[in-house]
Amino acid sequence: MLTRMSHSEAIVRVEPIVEAFTTGNPIQGPIPSFLVVGDELKSIYEHFKEVHRGAETGNHTMVAERNSLRPPFNQVFIDIMDFVELASRKDPTLPYRAGCEYFWHKKATPVRTVAVGKNIPVLTVSNLNERGAVLGKMKGVGKAKSIEMQYTYGDPTVEANWAHLAVQPTAGKMITRNLEPGRNCSLRGRAVATAGVSPWSNYVTLIIT
Repeated sequence: MLTRMSHSEAIVRVEPIVEAFTTGNPIQGPIPSFLVVGDELKSIYEHFKEVHRGAETGNHTMVAERNSLRPPFNQVFIDIMDFVELASRKDPTLPYRAGCEYFWHKKATPVRTVAVGKNIPVLTVSNLNERGAVLGKMKGVGKAKSIEMQYTYGDPTVEANWAHLAVQPTAGKMITRNLEPGRNCSLRGRAVATAGVSPWSNYVTLIIT
């Protein structure tokens, strides 16, 4: 599917994967040496994104460079997703921790909804002093291995508006960055456990500072 996406869509869809493999190790075990992760993965992603911006201005040199970079760019993420798919046979929640949720939804792979606490998780969110950063806290996630957060600047009652934001290995709270200051933003979260994922929490809407 990645190879059929436009350059712009590919950049958007793999961003959660970059974040998951840059901020931590969603595999929670040894990472094979053939996978590109961490700072190297982020560098490849940021470079391709910058070249794409230049190509969008009509710069022919940038267009040629972008087109030459796209195949190896695809392969880096295909390798990651192939490994995640293999490992998910024993851990069905791994695709969500690894930022691959969009691709798994398109494959219609079911993930169990399980109870990780006594009730549906309850989310509270507050702005931090850092520009574009918020602190989210969730209650009712006692059995969770991690928390997944989603956000939308649109109507939070429309399911299609929600997009992946981040995964935090430590259950209970999460600091998320790079939100757009001055905009109304809605956030929600759910717990990720070994057996599956919890229902989504309530959503919280606030103006990002």
